Amino acid sequence: NDGTIYALSGVLLAANEVLATPQTQRLVQEQMDLILNRFQRQNGMLWENYQADFTPVSLDWQSQPRESGQPSHVAIGGHTAMAGQQVIEGARQLRQQGVLDQAQYDGYVQRAVELFQDFASQSGAVDWNSGAVHNAIRVEEPEASKRWLSNWGDASWQQAEFLQTMVRLHEEGRLGQIQGPDGQNGTDLFAKAQSFYQEHYSQSATPSFKDYFGNPDVYHVPQVALYFQQARAK
Repeated sequence: NDGTIYALSGVLLAANEVLATPQTQRLVQEQMDLILNRFQRQNGMLWENYQADFTPVSLDWQSQPRESGQPSHVAIGGHTAMAGQQVIEGARQLRQQGVLDQAQYDGYVQRAVELFQDFASQSGAVDWNSGAVHNAIRVEEPEASKRWLSNWGDASWQQAEFLQTMVRLHEEGRLGQIQGPDGQNGTDLFAKAQSFYQEHYSQSATPSFKDYFGNPDVYHVPQVALYFQQARAK
């Protein structure tokens, strides 16, 4: 799941935007269909790891004990959130290029909305009070409040992925369809998530790769800035 999402965001969508060949179009749609049709979803989270025949597996740190002592697969909050973003962006490209008709496009967007709704309401990865998204979730833990592998606030890049997806839902006019507790909807969550990001993940003006390769300061902060600019422009 992780690899598919980042293949779309890092390579395939950009390549298809430039080339728009039947091959790149087929690859983009194939990855969208994998996310929606082949990957397993459990308690609002997308399962991360699979064998070649798409049998789900848990490996290394992504198998952790739950409260009962039985193992649980660990999935990543930002990855599940970001999946809807990639589906919407892929569908937009393919509609513009004439690969999808309007009904097919609307179908992909609706399924992205449903994926995000399941994530926001069932996973336990979303804090509707603060707007925070959590990192690692033990998807096989029955009680949502016990699924966190560690405490809140350890993954700024996932908060960015969370925001990026909500920008796309906002552009599609779908945030109001996302239902939360106490009469809240996706518009409320979006406002809280923006505030949480700004308050807790303030960034240096001169980010570098000093701490670790792939420092989120370098790539997610410019992405979030770009997405908000696009949203305001529309």
